Amino acid sequence: MSHLLVKMASKDKRDLFDRFLEHEFGSRGGHALRRNTNPDSRDKHDKVEVFTLLKTDEGFRRATMAKYRRWRAELAERARKGTRSEPIRMKTQIEVPKGAMDIHDLLRDAGHQLYLVGGSVRDHVLGKKPKDFDLASDASPEKIINILSKDKRFKDRLDLTGEAFGVVRVRDPKNEEYEIATFRRDVGEGRRPDAVEYTTIDEDVSRRDLTINALFYDLDRKEIVDYVGGIKDAQEGIIRTVGRPKDRFREDKLRVLRVVRFAGRLGAEIDEETSKAIKEDPDLHGVSPERVRDEFVRGISSAKDPKHYLKTLRELELFDQILPDLEVSKTYLDTPDAVLQITSLLRDNKPKKIEQVLRDMKYSREEIQKVLFFLRMRGLDPDSAYELKKAYRKLKMDRAALASAAKALGRPASREVEAFSEFAEAAPALTGKDLAQRGMKKGPEMGRAIAKAEQEAYEALLER
Repeated sequence: MSHLLVKMASKDKRDLFDRFLEHEFGSRGGHALRRNTNPDSRDKHDKVEVFTLLKTDEGFRRATMAKYRRWRAELAERARKGTRSEPIRMKTQIEVPKGAMDIHDLLRDAGHQLYLVGGSVRDHVLGKKPKDFDLASDASPEKIINILSKDKRFKDRLDLTGEAFGVVRVRDPKNEEYEIATFRRDVGEGRRPDAVEYTTIDEDVSRRDLTINALFYDLDRKEIVDYVGGIKDAQEGIIRTVGRPKDRFREDKLRVLRVVRFAGRLGAEIDEETSKAIKEDPDLHGVSPERVRDEFVRGISSAKDPKHYLKTLRELELFDQILPDLEVSKTYLDTPDAVLQITSLLRDNKPKKIEQVLRDMKYSREEIQKVLFFLRMRGLDPDSAYELKKAYRKLKMDRAALASAAKALGRPASREVEAFSEFAEAAPALTGKDLAQRGMKKGPEMGRAIAKAEQEAYEALLER
């Protein structure tokens, strides 16, 4: 009946208005409201039909329609952000450390809420034992600090370096660290917003990256709170952004690589809209090389199937961002060792170019030298054995690591690896001191003599 009072052409719009009335005035189909015509206050003991007031009270009708328009705007904004007005709640029991529960009890007694958030909740849904227990609260950082500083268990264990961004870190008596973030909304664009505004849980969830990482655990009710469909995505193996992918990637372009890393780590599929957004704009401009390098290495080391992880990066055209200006091979290895994977990927490039790009991408000196060493080992022969021996010893390699690398890379052959390992770990075949005792002076001739003796020593081991 209520829709007869408003001009709405479609059944969908009429149904939407009826939903609003039920939401605003009670579950009896829009019949619960008190006689007072201010729609902002309700009296459950003195009700009249909303329909009657809409029909007879112009002031009430206008106020109600204004609220309806605001409600519709909120629905539209939630749809844009990918959040629900009412969350899904799932009863479950997560084993929470005593330190986290102690913090919860203190905040609860002070009238505040505290939730588990992020990875610990996601891992529980996936049937894994949670490791890191991040927390989120409606209390401001100042209140959190004030509450915890009054308790002897926590007062000298607070880290306030993140306070300006709404984060307080604290260690419990067992030295376990917890990060407590106040529900917040970022003001401004980019990874580092201009400011943060403290808000509610349903607003906080919209700033998070992936639906599977946007789950909360209500420590009082023992329920997972899901505003974004993260439970279903986790159970079905889908990686999806919270809200529109382009919005999430605009906030932080590194999220493009995080999408692929979580897909690889969980053996999950990337949803179509998210994948399309990455393909349309794979550029990581503005992301520091250190962050790109770290995300790539973590992606390899954590992937259920490293080959599939690397294939996904290629399908999404991301290697130009990860290893710029280099030819990237399609030979993917079945190993979580990032150095070996990079060695295989870059096998078709010149060493100097590899060294320069990896240095620009902030790989460590040791990582770069190992990549170059393994590439040179693929061409092991008597002429190169002595120089490789020196590199082997400088990098403090061992037989097991070399054998594993050779097996993964397919070269050199096991017989050559065995001979080289023994050669590299043996004492020098000839030293400068030996030659000096024979009357030879230091210089190029001495160097050539030592190199020749080392080559012969390797050949002898190879022919055994």
